[in-house]
Amino acid sequence: MPELALDQIKTREGFNPRADFDDAEHNALVKSIKARGLLQPLVVTPNDSGYYLVGGERRLRALIEAGFTSAPVVIRHEGAIGEAYDETEQLIDAITENTVRANLTAIEEAQAFARLKAGGRSVRQIAAELAVTEKLVRERLKLLELPAFIQVAISTGQITSGYAPTLVEIAKVSQNLACGLTTRIIERNITASAFAAHPLQGCSTAMPDLDIWFTHGYVDARTNELDYSPWP
Repeated sequence: MPELALDQIKTREGFNPRADFDDAEHNALVKSIKARGLLQPLVVTPNDSGYYLVGGERRLRALIEAGFTSAPVVIRHEGAIGEAYDETEQLIDAITENTVRANLTAIEEAQAFARLKAGGRSVRQIAAELAVTEKLVRERLKLLELPAFIQVAISTGQITSGYAPTLVEIAKVSQNLACGLTTRIIERNITASAFAAHPLQGCSTAMPDLDIWFTHGYVDARTNELDYSPWP
């Protein structure tokens, strides 16, 4: 297996579908590499001045911190079934590696799927190439319709993506209300099933039946009541 000097391998800002790197996992990987070396090679692809990293950014960071100057690599020139190894094909490999080695957050998956979709892949193609269901791809893409505050809450594990379908619908009417309800979910540990059944319960003693959807004016008026009415 070929080896490359680490200074020949460049990362690309914004390419890696993983946005956050856990410090504890990083420190453990550094210790492992110091003790046993690199057990899994980096995946790279040639460019005009060296190589771009495709898979293994956590390992690359740990190698550098552990004091290594080179590493074994797999050099990719072609994508699946002989396709050109363009950035979309590289992204598919990066998503696959991250999903197998350490789960991406739901928001990271959503952003990665959106990048593939922008690159010309259909929902069906994304699902087939990543061995996931079309339903999962559609659900993840819907997460990007949420306000940034709620996306951060999902990314950091304060709430799960199970709350998202209801929050997406509420956010279409009022993003402020959706964010306020997210805060309430976190503070009062409301389950996803309870929230889906009665998403606005407790916002007002005069709350109408949720089978009749809200007008913008009504929802905006309820937003101001979030801090003052208890969740039953």
